[in-house]
Amino acid sequence: ENVLHTHDNAAHALGEQAEQLTSDLDTMRHQRAASGSRLHLLEEMQHAREGLTDAVKYVLDHHEEFPQIKGMLGDAIDANHADAHLVEIALGQNIQLLLVDTTQSVSLVENALESISGRVGLLPMDATDDSSHSHESENLPGLTPILDLIRVTDYAKAAAKKLLGKTAVTSTLATAIELQRSRPDWRFVTNDGELVETDGRLYVGKTTSGDQKGWLTRRIEISALTVEVSALDQQIDHHQSQLSDLLHENEQAKQQQKDSAQRVRDARNSV
Repeated sequence: ENVLHTHDNAAHALGEQAEQLTSDLDTMRHQRAASGSRLHLLEEMQHAREGLTDAVKYVLDHHEEFPQIKGMLGDAIDANHADAHLVEIALGQNIQLLLVDTTQSVSLVENALESISGRVGLLPMDATDDSSHSHESENLPGLTPILDLIRVTDYAKAAAKKLLGKTAVTSTLATAIELQRSRPDWRFVTNDGELVETDGRLYVGKTTSGDQKGWLTRRIEISALTVEVSALDQQIDHHQSQLSDLLHENEQAKQQQKDSAQRVRDARNSV
């Protein structure tokens, strides 16, 4: 009977473990489905280059026609997901700037675009060296220069510095307006997404809604979701393997439980 009791406990414990693993698997599968669906949606939007102008889309899709263009500025910049929307606000439409190898190449790009409807912004890479745009972070107490929030591919570093070298993030719109008076050559983005330009223009209100995220934010989220989905797939496979082994052990424990119970009955009947 002691053996029977031991087998009973073993079967019960294995059953509970199997239930927990099954519950964990259900949770992970639901999370995988949600993350996978979100990833698929964002990848479709990115593949369609949603948010870019038709002319920029054409250039990026027909690189062989524009060998002078190194790429789009927005594709050369990376940031943390939490900071991406601030970087997008600071860049504005400049996120779609196409980086051209030299100033002399601009005319070649323009000629190649003659049959294309729409306009593109070009920034020659040999015209982006601007040492006057110093970082000056040590002179900005309580502020965060945008350049501190981004990682830039080598070929685009000068362009990013030229465009964002005097842009900083501050807490509120009131603070930004006050700071702009003492630093009129600086632009300020607030934590809530407002923008104060050097000429006094102010931009307020929501910039995106729903799935209409900016190019940079969307690309960063795709990278994060790709990693998350891959990790979930591995965890699901691992848990599924564990559950299969556990169910096999549980069946063996149940069989041992039946055999022990039968032996106890046989022993009692023989008395």
